[in-house]
Amino acid sequence: MWQGRYFGRNPRHPKYFTRGNYESVLDIIGQPLGKNIILTEDLISAIKVGRKHTTMPLWGSYLSTSNAKRLSVLFSEAFLWLDYDKREEAVKLSLKHCLHLDIIPIITHLDPKCYTDGEIGAALHHGV
Repeated sequence: MWQGRYFGRNPRHPKYFTRGNYESVLDIIGQPLGKNIILTEDLISAIKVGRKHTTMPLWGSYLSTSNAKRLSVLFSEAFLWLDYDKREEAVKLSLKHCLHLDIIPIITHLDPKCYTDGEIGAALHHGV
């Protein structure tokens, strides 16, 4: 797996390039100590959130059914923290995978990587 970031000025260009078989990769950051996990769009967000909680990057805004089933063996619920502009996708994913894993969206105005460790901890305390 790898992910690159586009810093150019073309607003129609995708911000991220992701390569690899992300639909089958479980890159869990931190030890699965609790009953839940935080799912983020990208690796940088997962690393930042992973300082406070068990986390996994989705490598995009999509969770495959096979990964939802695999996560349900390790966790009873997942919190899905996507960018604000992906909030509709977060709600759709929560409903799509509800038979396999209880998924609760975390809706914030900024991407998780834009928050400080303290702000991430406070957001998780209120949502997790």
